[in-house]
Amino acid sequence: MAKTLNVQLPFNILESKIELAARKFDAEHPEVFVYILAECREWRLAGGDEWSIKGVFERLRWAQHFGKFEGEEWKLNNNYTAYYARKVNLVIPGIFETRTLRAEVG
Repeated sequence: MAKTLNVQLPFNILESKIELAARKFDAEHPEVFVYILAECREWRLAGGDEWSIKGVFERLRWAQHFGKFEGEEWKLNNNYTAYYARKVNLVIPGIFETRTLRAEVG
């Protein structure tokens, strides 16, 4: 099992059911954030600049399909991409371009 990191967003990005579900998933499966960060660090080490959080999700799904995370029971939901993109940007600034969410503008 992967180590966990305590990185919290300093604000509520969505104030919605999606955000609550993303935060719940993140709390229940902190290893997923570690895997996401590992993919992003690998991307940067390979010379990559900006990337797509959806690309990261697909790489993790691929790895999961072929048994990389054997024994771990989690499933990535595309609704969580905005949450994770912002959370990763706190650790690796600028790797993901994020758009303003409707909830952020009121």
